[in-house]
Amino acid sequence: MTVYFVIAIMYIGISFILTPTNADSMLAGYNTLSEERKKLYDITSTVNIINRTVRCTGIVLALLGIVFYFIDVSEFIHFIILIFSVLPLLISNIYARLKYSTDPMRWYEWVLYFITLFVCVVLPFIS
Repeated sequence: MTVYFVIAIMYIGISFILTPTNADSMLAGYNTLSEERKKLYDITSTVNIINRTVRCTGIVLALLGIVFYFIDVSEFIHFIILIFSVLPLLISNIYARLKYSTDPMRWYEWVLYFITLFVCVVLPFIS
């Protein structure tokens, strides 16, 4: 399952590239915030949470690639990749935003998180 290894290598690589000093240009959403809103975020703690989550997710995906090399799950592979690569990032994003930011979450952000969670959890059982 080479797709697991490619995604795992990308995740682990990103976790070593992203630092608090270059987060202003690399983090989507943060780089478009105004200077006033950027002051509401503890970017060092947020980057640490993101790096740990992305690194652990990459390791888990690599281990899943090894396991699924021996077990045939070809019809569910897209859903497994979706769940194991998106859900940890979604959860850590919400955690970091609530813990390390004084910028309040808006209703449409909660709707976006709910839709993403719904698609990741429910979609595999529909098909």
